[in-house]
Amino acid sequence: MKRKSRVYLKLLLSYVAILIIPILVATGIYGRVWHIIRGQASRTNENLLNTVKQEIDSEIKNIQKIESRLALDSEIQNLSKKESFSIKNQQSLYYLYDDLRIIDVAEPLFDHVFVYFPAADKVSSSLGNMDLSLYYELYYKSDSTSLENFRSYLASQHYNDVRPITGSYGHNKLIFTMSSLNAASGEYAATIGIVMDKDQFRQKLLFGKWDEQMNIRIVDSEDNTICMDAKSDLLPEKTQKTSYIVTGVNSDAADWRYEAIIPKTLIDKEAHEIQIWSAVGLFICIISGFGIASYLAKKNYNPLRMLHVTTIQKATIKWRAE
Repeated sequence: MKRKSRVYLKLLLSYVAILIIPILVATGIYGRVWHIIRGQASRTNENLLNTVKQEIDSEIKNIQKIESRLALDSEIQNLSKKESFSIKNQQSLYYLYDDLRIIDVAEPLFDHVFVYFPAADKVSSSLGNMDLSLYYELYYKSDSTSLENFRSYLASQHYNDVRPITGSYGHNKLIFTMSSLNAASGEYAATIGIVMDKDQFRQKLLFGKWDEQMNIRIVDSEDNTICMDAKSDLLPEKTQKTSYIVTGVNSDAADWRYEAIIPKTLIDKEAHEIQIWSAVGLFICIISGFGIASYLAKKNYNPLRMLHVTTIQKATIKWRAE
């Protein structure tokens, strides 16, 4: 009887081993599938980001081309040295305003174009010629940017720089700036600025989205968000970077980077469906395997019965011998 119990125990352990092996295999397959889905998502994001990159970079290159042309304009270079404008200078400013308006009309994505002259503290723009203080009051007055801060930024040297800024009515804008290229050491340089609404970039970033849970943003070299597909540029819930998968592509036209951010739960959702179907398939295989094994055992042989008969026969022979 003790030997029979051992046989049944070994048989039970064999069935448990047979059950554990496919479970381990299924777990390994699930892990591998998760990494495959993650890799596929990263490749998809990278391809979409490259499309977004080409679209936005082409616009940035156009901005830089216009700014470079204005930075080399001899009239702008001459006006940048004036601390006050004579009647002749006023006429030059009018012609400059006319040129800036033509540029603004020709580029529908631009909000406006301006040139700031630090020596005279004047602005000539496609919106009109005025003092910097009036220009600030009309278009950039906000709690986040003071007049002195705005003046200090425009008066500094720039080369293909970009700065996010909030307009007077809460509109989020980007200012692309470049200094005129003639200023010698100690001389004032004019600052050429092209202003664009962030919504223009947001519309382009939306082309790279394939799920509502993901975000696409533009970040500078210090990882500060310049623009994002959502109305808010803040990502407070993404402070735990381990919960997200980030795919990035560097810009060829500016010192920034395009990033696609997707929560890992989105990948887990796709992989979970495969896990469910794998578990269902495993369950069906186990049940089918036991059913088929039982059917064949009854049809061809019954090892348990033969084992039972053999045990009884050996016990009988031993009893008679005694």
